[in-house]
Amino acid sequence: MLRPEPNRLNQRLTLLAACLIQFLGVLDYYAVNLAIPRMADDLHASTTSLQWVISGYQIVLGAFMIAGGRLGDILGRRRVLLAGVVLFGASSLACGFAPSPAPLILLRLLQGLGTAIMFPLALAVVTNAYPAEQLRRAIGIVYMVSATGTAAGPFIGGLFTETLGWRWIFFMNIPIVLLIVGLILRGVRESRDEQAPPRIDLAGLLSISAGLAIVSYAIDRGPDWGWQSPLSIGMLTLGVGLIGAFVFIEKYVRWPLVNLNLFRNRPYVVITLGGAAANMLYATIIFTVGLYLQDARQLGPLAAGVVFLALSIGAATSSQVAGRTGNLSPRCVLSAALFCGGLGTLLMSYYTAWPAFIPAFALAGFGAGLGWAYAGVGTQAVVAPERAGEAGGVTLTMLIAGGGVAIAAAAAGIGDAAQSPNAGNAMLMVLRVGGIANCMAAVLVLLFGKVAAPIKVQPD
Repeated sequence: MLRPEPNRLNQRLTLLAACLIQFLGVLDYYAVNLAIPRMADDLHASTTSLQWVISGYQIVLGAFMIAGGRLGDILGRRRVLLAGVVLFGASSLACGFAPSPAPLILLRLLQGLGTAIMFPLALAVVTNAYPAEQLRRAIGIVYMVSATGTAAGPFIGGLFTETLGWRWIFFMNIPIVLLIVGLILRGVRESRDEQAPPRIDLAGLLSISAGLAIVSYAIDRGPDWGWQSPLSIGMLTLGVGLIGAFVFIEKYVRWPLVNLNLFRNRPYVVITLGGAAANMLYATIIFTVGLYLQDARQLGPLAAGVVFLALSIGAATSSQVAGRTGNLSPRCVLSAALFCGGLGTLLMSYYTAWPAFIPAFALAGFGAGLGWAYAGVGTQAVVAPERAGEAGGVTLTMLIAGGGVAIAAAAAGIGDAAQSPNAGNAMLMVLRVGGIANCMAAVLVLLFGKVAAPIKVQPD
């Protein structure tokens, strides 16, 4: 498919809109994470029950990004992207007025749906605005700006929580949303997959969305039900079965939500799986350390936000590195990222004095951040531009849904200990398990990742 001759002003406005979308998404996520203990106090709920403010958001985000990306490919990326931004802004405003945990969680699910539309299409409109030789640099800029949201989020979340109140974390999204809407209307040109039929695979959408949600819920409730109980086994079996049914549906349906030929692209598969493992660790660190600093170390939200700058700076640095790795094989980049993230997390779990904890926190942020940033840069570079929305949706689905499952698993691992004197030890054990898992993943990528060659930009 031939793309129209690029216009520099449109390119710059599109890039700015994409940068602000990614910045807003990560800023909101990190800011909300550190506000969970204060939200729990204000809304008379436990911190582990309010983890659904985070993991529910991530699960919906992961479950619907394939649909969001593909809807943009079919109906027009500019049009669908605009709808996602408006939905995110409206639900953010409503979150700020939520009177109790249940409506807050429900509204966060809607906010996750808006983000599920925004995230893959933000990358897709950049992919379609820039020629192939400039694409990696453009997407690298998007992730670099996104990393500034990673750095600012914890501090802003802690500052607002201690001063204006946690509700202002949601209110602050509104002016940014209005700016993004203006940029989309002025600068983003419409693009779509001209060969795609104007229909969506509802059976595939329902099976993958329900499967991911059921697996995550079963992991969250497993400690209460008992892992060997019929209910736990039945829910996990149902969830995995629905995910398997999604693969079957996509193989035989006439107009699939995801063309399974995408998974024959070996560099794409290796990059996506490695990025998913890194993001699972990242999500575990964010959720667990956010609770650890406030519940076990007794830091206030603002002080915890300052400590989180170490993680954020590490992630911001790695985002810049990710855009400059085109001559390296995915195996080398991903194994290094997973090992650094795992090692930093292990060190945090053993050395809790500040002189050792903070550098380890930064190392963990660098490694885990490099994994997910490289996944975004690398996968867009190895797929054809007309499939950019679909590929971005699949990649982000695996990254973020995996993060939601990891948070549910971390909350299950902490369990009742969150309200006991042993809370700190339980949280450190969760970090230890995550660190070991990522180090093992690094070894697996190193041993079996030879299928992927260095990234070469896909020709038009």
